[in-house]
Amino acid sequence: MAGEQRRDARFPLQVAVTLIQRDGQITLITEDVGYRGVFLRTDSPPRMRQLMTLRIQLSPDELFTCHGMAVHFVGPGDPTRRVPGVGVQFYALDDGTRRKWNAFVERLQARHAAPPHAQTRREPIARKSVRVAARFVVRVRTAHDLHTFTTRDVSRAGMFLRTTERFEEGTALLLEVVHENRPPLRFEAVVRRCTPDAKTPGIGVELRQPDPLTIEALISLAETNQHDKREFVTEYDPQLE
Repeated sequence: MAGEQRRDARFPLQVAVTLIQRDGQITLITEDVGYRGVFLRTDSPPRMRQLMTLRIQLSPDELFTCHGMAVHFVGPGDPTRRVPGVGVQFYALDDGTRRKWNAFVERLQARHAAPPHAQTRREPIARKSVRVAARFVVRVRTAHDLHTFTTRDVSRAGMFLRTTERFEEGTALLLEVVHENRPPLRFEAVVRRCTPDAKTPGIGVELRQPDPLTIEALISLAETNQHDKREFVTEYDPQLE
């Protein structure tokens, strides 16, 4: 029974998955993942029981490839209010591929296994976005100037940039996050807080409608380089430093 419960466990995770079928390929975002497969957000599912190839970028340097098939669909207006999408079950994984995926899910499971006291302490704050301490070079363009700053931390909702420059709250920015020899990650953002005289001077910026694939690439890079999770927030909170 415990083994079945383990295999049926699901863990929330948003990561890009490329589905390769006979008539082409599409990229979707996961809602959650488990040991046996993934649930993908979509209102246009592939044909049920149709074999396909899945490619999932587990980290910047680790690509997971396997076969799978769509086994159930949740449509818009579902009475359980679940996100529309399709459940894809892995098919005919060899031992090495299964061990690789299981190790990934086990790491994810450990990440979600917070102590009971920590869960109680954080209960008033919805668990949607997590800040990760990470240092990236960011080129920042305003309507009139171009700056180069570094990040203190990043999340799916925003980031904190180290600087003693003064910015008006509400200033629109174009950001380019630079990392080694990879193409820069581009975001539109707006300044939510400016603290040039604080112990850690800088600006807190909110990302404006970031592309899901781009934001997941940023979070993946940050988590790969430093696993230091700060706090869970539903949206960018300028009071959190």
